[in-house]
Amino acid sequence: MNKTRNYSTLNYKTLLIMIGLMPMHLATAKTVDNLSVGDQDKTVFINTDQVMTKDGAVITNLDAVQEAFNTSSEKDNIKVCAQSKTAICKLRLRERMPAVMTFNEDVRSFVLGDGLNFAFSSVDGSRHIYKLEGYYPGADTNLTIVGESGLIYSFYVRIDSIASKFVSDFVVNVSGNSNVIAASKEALIKQREWDINNPKTFSDKASLKVKKAHIKTAKEAAKKAIDYLDTKPNVKVEHLNFNFELINGDQALMPKSVFDDGLWTYWQYGTKNLNTIDRLPVPYAVVDGHDMPVNSRIEGGYLITEGVSQKWTLRSGERYACVRKFE
Repeated sequence: MNKTRNYSTLNYKTLLIMIGLMPMHLATAKTVDNLSVGDQDKTVFINTDQVMTKDGAVITNLDAVQEAFNTSSEKDNIKVCAQSKTAICKLRLRERMPAVMTFNEDVRSFVLGDGLNFAFSSVDGSRHIYKLEGYYPGADTNLTIVGESGLIYSFYVRIDSIASKFVSDFVVNVSGNSNVIAASKEALIKQREWDINNPKTFSDKASLKVKKAHIKTAKEAAKKAIDYLDTKPNVKVEHLNFNFELINGDQALMPKSVFDDGLWTYWQYGTKNLNTIDRLPVPYAVVDGHDMPVNSRIEGGYLITEGVSQKWTLRSGERYACVRKFE
């Protein structure tokens, strides 16, 4: 009987000891859950509260959210800019947030003031959708864009940081004068149609009568220009070409005479100072079917463009005239 009692007492004590050790085993089990499998002699502890990717990499909170978006409107990041001769459009960028700019005409060329901190590039080769991006906050610059119509779009651009209280522009819709753009497209279409329908105009097979008429006009223009050319000793008369004609457009924009000397092109609109004339047309050299701006200056009764071209477009507001040089 005594042995039985001792055995029962022993089992009872063992049970108490096991119950006492259970919390220690549970703690050990939790610790094992926090262990990553590694080398046998190395064990690394990982915080299981962190978000992890499938490959085990820890995703870190960048803490780079701009607080200004918490209270901004859904419309605050969309901007509309209208082309203007007397005003610019101000744009706000943010680091790592590019803006997309759309135009209602093709972009012919652009000038970006700071190509180090900013980038302006076409989206998928489009000529009317572009991406404007700023790299480092605290920088600013200007952007000038020339449309296919000859309209000029001017912008001031700055880059903010994530701490800015202002939200940036995501989409900028830029609109030019629809009448000017439509007139430009019409002139281009007519010029291309003329090129197709008159591939051999003024060639050796052209009408002798038509040739003589243009030669006569050229000679008359040359006589009228002699007085002016006498003041230009560097201009050689034998280098002059007076063979220019109006293809289509507004005849009223044509000068009294037009000629080039192989370097510059001279448009005679009067005999006195042209600075008194309010609306002189602007000459554009036609290159690969596109109007390209050229430097011009007024001298006496002449508008002089620094360059020569086989084709020119004269523009004044919505009016235009297409001019061609023939052999």
